[in-house]
Amino acid sequence: MNKPKYWLYRHGNIPFRGDYLQAKLETPIEHDDNRLCHFKQGDKTFTIKSPAQVESFGKEFELTYSINPNHPTPDYYPESYSFDLYSERLINLVDKFGVKFEHFPVKLIDKKGKPINNLKYNIFHFMEDVVDGMDQEKSEWVGDFHIGIPRLVLDYNKFEHRPMILLDHLYIRLIRDDLKQEIIKLGITGFGFLDPLKYRSGKYGFPPNFED
Repeated sequence: MNKPKYWLYRHGNIPFRGDYLQAKLETPIEHDDNRLCHFKQGDKTFTIKSPAQVESFGKEFELTYSINPNHPTPDYYPESYSFDLYSERLINLVDKFGVKFEHFPVKLIDKKGKPINNLKYNIFHFMEDVVDGMDQEKSEWVGDFHIGIPRLVLDYNKFEHRPMILLDHLYIRLIRDDLKQEIIKLGITGFGFLDPLKYRSGKYGFPPNFED
């Protein structure tokens, strides 16, 4: 079986003038006793279980973020909650690769509340099912998240080689190498990548910087 390379990925920490770049979620949030998240956007309320849920967010979903329009604008923009904020060209790329997702345009404002109309970003909602893709023996996984693993080894016979996957047990996302290479080729910004063999967690410590 052909074994495509996979990489862990996340948005990169982008230092800027002594701080890190981040879009601030301005939409008010309420959490109820059923662990549902209610986002109050004007006269509308959008309710979801979690940003990581596989189920659709619904036909409508809108959030407001504040950014400084004079700061860098990476395609994968770090934000203050747990959503993924993608530029339109990044949305178009993952769509081209057949990733299962939905997306919702966000409203951007500056710190004074003035709309920013020349920048277009979307909530990227990943909707692929969780896959059992870890080689548990080679990864030394004992079933305890707190113990963790000293490395991540994939078992390619256990899952479909989708362009993006969400791995069971650790609940981390990986990206296939051809999509990573296209991101680099197109100059799409904001990503950090890490070889799975360098990943560690739990008692083995924190993973190194995502700089591969």
